[in-house]
Amino acid sequence: MQYNFYIQDPHSQNPHYLIEAIIDQLIFPETILWRGIFAFASRPGIGGLLDDPDVRRFLQRGSTDLIIGIDAITDPAALEKLKELENEYENFKVKIFYKRMEGVFHPKIVHFIRNDGTQVIIVGSGNLTHGGLKNNIEAYSVFISEPGEEVDLGDMERFLEIHSDSLKEINDEIIELARQNRIIRRKRKIIEEVEPEEISEEEKEEIEIIPVEENSKMLVAEVPKAGDRWTQIHFNVDVNRQFFKVQPNSSERAYLFEKISPTKIGQEEVRPVVFSRRNRNIKIEFAAKRDKPYPSDSRPILVVREIGTRIFHYVLLMPRDEGYDEMDNFLQTHRLKSIGRGVIRLITTYDNIIHIWQNCYL
Repeated sequence: MQYNFYIQDPHSQNPHYLIEAIIDQLIFPETILWRGIFAFASRPGIGGLLDDPDVRRFLQRGSTDLIIGIDAITDPAALEKLKELENEYENFKVKIFYKRMEGVFHPKIVHFIRNDGTQVIIVGSGNLTHGGLKNNIEAYSVFISEPGEEVDLGDMERFLEIHSDSLKEINDEIIELARQNRIIRRKRKIIEEVEPEEISEEEKEEIEIIPVEENSKMLVAEVPKAGDRWTQIHFNVDVNRQFFKVQPNSSERAYLFEKISPTKIGQEEVRPVVFSRRNRNIKIEFAAKRDKPYPSDSRPILVVREIGTRIFHYVLLMPRDEGYDEMDNFLQTHRLKSIGRGVIRLITTYDNIIHIWQNCYL
């Protein structure tokens, strides 16, 4: 049996995100069954993982059985999303573990079975939440059996059999229980302001963005039209190598957040990096402005700030948007330093950008 231990550290150069470890098994063509037990789930966590295109392809061809705890954190939107997926995919099944008893239902186990009998087990601290899958510092182990090697999960199977009456379908009653979690969290937040020692960090959903380094790297790039889906933006491989640093056509992802205003941020976009053999470019999709036509007079400008390893804030500027003229002038002034072939793309620092575009809110 092969064994590997990982620390998920978003601040390291090689963070070993749990979400990517799971995707890595789901894109393996021989994987036929995915089982998971998670203490908590959140809507951002479920969306980031289960809306991934490679995961969706697995849901179409394989079988999935998930068990989610509801003692804390798990929110109604998470359960509603899981119910939608149950209705959409014939072999996608979810049960909720709910039983009034001492202690919190707290396991985190992921189990994969392949066609040849090989099994993969991931056991660690990360939940099916935004923080557990990527943003928190977590630890997990990956066990990969040899074909024909016996893997003893009997204790887990016995536990589930003993507590079979605690495995519930997602219904209105269960969703209402999850709604109570939100109410409890609000109350705890009030208490925390007075008696912080009484509140466990583990009981809070970690969906905050990783703190930004003061003078982090930034990319400013013209956006080529490149067909009708122009927000699936083309970059040359040098830009990916020097800035995004995502292995194309793999389980690694770019984690994108549109900065809508100084105080408002969009939903996380979990994006694979696709290498096109036809034009030798890579493509990354950015959701902002996807409902807008490509401008007829000038190219849009993408401004991206590195937040953590493969984690980014961005704005997509259209002609006449605030900041467009400043960024366009910056690109034209330094066009000879453009990275690789194609339209102008420059890597710089936040200090340089804020000096040019003083109202930049990235």
